Amino acid sequence: MAKAQEIIDKHKLDVSSIDYETQDKQRDAEQIKDFGYEDPMEDIRVHGSNPWILRLTTIVASANGCKGIHQRYDSLGDGKPRGAKVRIIGFPSDVATARYMYGFLKAEVIRLCNENCQGNSATYKRQFCIGVTETIATLIKKQKEVMHQELRQEQLANPLALVRLNNAIAKIEARKVAVDVWVSERMNLGHGSGIRSSMSASGMSARAHGRIVGSQVRMGGAKASIGHVFKQIS
Repeated sequence: MAKAQEIIDKHKLDVSSIDYETQDKQRDAEQIKDFGYEDPMEDIRVHGSNPWILRLTTIVASANGCKGIHQRYDSLGDGKPRGAKVRIIGFPSDVATARYMYGFLKAEVIRLCNENCQGNSATYKRQFCIGVTETIATLIKKQKEVMHQELRQEQLANPLALVRLNNAIAKIEARKVAVDVWVSERMNLGHGSGIRSSMSASGMSARAHGRIVGSQVRMGGAKASIGHVFKQIS
């Protein structure tokens, strides 16, 4: 997570850095790349308690301007799709950030599940993890808005830096749009079924439990540990 924050903070929004122009040119020169199923963001068993993982890959990929595409496959030879690979598409530096963040957040969900779901069924744990993942999606969106506001506030006394900051944010958004266009022009994608909801009282309770505990995800520790002005996401 510290590495992911370094990439995000330093190479995307560090508009006061002496090497800002160099960083900007390097990012502008990048080309969108399809990393394919031979270099997947994830390869998991989807039969059992892991569907939340596919949702997490989508959340993290999107948050970093990338596109995650799921391909299910028969892992046992009986015609039933019990595995899934996640193909990630995007600008290489954004993909690198997404991979770092995904690895960290996946470990965080598992940690919280282990700490809070001992003695519960696999179904309860699955719904709990979905709840945590839903909270992560909300926190990422909220933190992005907060970060942009605080960065702009910091640069109010420096008009040049503020212009650069606004341009940097606009470029980040433009990169996401470019990836979406690239994918839509080259791929004929269907719509997945998503995560199935559990209508049982136990399932609803587990997911609600996960949403609450999800606020404990440690996403801002690296910034706080060095006295960074940004608030921790939790």
